[in-house]
Formats: sequence, structure tokens, C-alpha cells
Amino acid sequence: AQRVLSGINWQEGEGVEELYAEITEMMKKFIVQLWQECIETIGNPLCEYAMLAFGSMARGEMSPYSDFEWGIILE
Repeated sequence: AQRVLSGINWQEGEGVEELYAEITEMMKKFIVQLWQECIETIGNPLCEYAMLAFGSMARGEMSPYSDFEWGIILE
């Protein structure tokens, strides 16, 4: 995250949207990695599924203090 923080003029509020987008992408990568580790440990799901993000993650506006809302829909 350090590369995101450099060069941002916080007094002017510049770069905030880019920072939120970067945090959101890092969280998405974390979720994918976590899900892949679950599948490696317990095996493939027994049915089709979809994972959905809600709130700040869905909007691409996650901050370090954002809560995490998501759901899984099963077939």
C-alpha cells in the first residue's frame, strides 16, 4: 500500500478515490486467495455458487476501516 500513499496531496484531498480503489482490489485478491485455500483444504463445492460483495466493496470505496459485507448464493 505504500506505493499508493506516495505522491498524494492529502491536504487537497487528492488521491483518495485511487486509495479506496487500491484497498478494494487488495481485499478482492485476499478473498480469492482465501477461497482458493478453502477449496484446496476441503475440496470443490458440491453445487454451483456465486459470491457477491455489498457496500463499500461493491462500490470500490473500501477504506482501512470499512466493514466487510458479502454473501454466497447456492444453487
